[in-house]
Amino acid sequence: MPPKPTFPKPNAPSPQRARRSRSGVALRLNERCQLLERVAEILERRRFELSALEVFEVGKPWTQADGDIAEAIDFCTFYARQMRRIGRPRLTQNVPGEESYQHYWPRGVALVIAPWNFPMAILCGMVSAALVTGNTVIMKPSEQSVIIGAMLMEIYEEAGVPPGVLNFLNGKGSVIGAHMVDHKDVDLIAFTGSREVGLWIWESCRQNTRRSARAQARHLRDGREKRHDRRFRRRPG
Repeated sequence: MPPKPTFPKPNAPSPQRARRSRSGVALRLNERCQLLERVAEILERRRFELSALEVFEVGKPWTQADGDIAEAIDFCTFYARQMRRIGRPRLTQNVPGEESYQHYWPRGVALVIAPWNFPMAILCGMVSAALVTGNTVIMKPSEQSVIIGAMLMEIYEEAGVPPGVLNFLNGKGSVIGAHMVDHKDVDLIAFTGSREVGLWIWESCRQNTRRSARAQARHLRDGREKRHDRRFRRRPG
């Protein structure tokens, strides 16, 4: 028989830990942008080391490995600039007696699942976008490029990401990835990979949304019934 799958222990990265970190550590917009800019600086400083690691771990030709690191740097600087541009509330219209603003809010806990073929650029791009918009992130690199993913985690820690805001999770996609996709505490998923897996994630999210909607409907119904019972309950005496 195949070995029984093992899942994260309580002290390992988990959606619950990421959710607690989101409520306990709220980085301001400019702090999030500065974090990405520090990551870009570290990526630039370690560019040749990281390119060599890509050549070693996933067999990238040197020029393509260097281009992958350069793209990761571009993602960080681009998202930092864009968030400064659109991240603050903006007045949408001037109507007497109204204050109408457009504002972007984070969703919560983001699960990022990246492929091996662009192991730094795609992983860094999806992680950076989720972080700079105020979410906490569980970062799962491909099992074929796990060392590169661990190096990105190390770079974010060097840049000063608060504990629990970015969480590195390694494991086989068909086991740990499937477990996380179905997890009730994951609010959004950023995935790059095969069409087959992407469609499976889409279907799984659809089913989870239906289950969540049914549970919410039951919760609201039970709340209404309790209020109804209290309303018509005879008072003592």
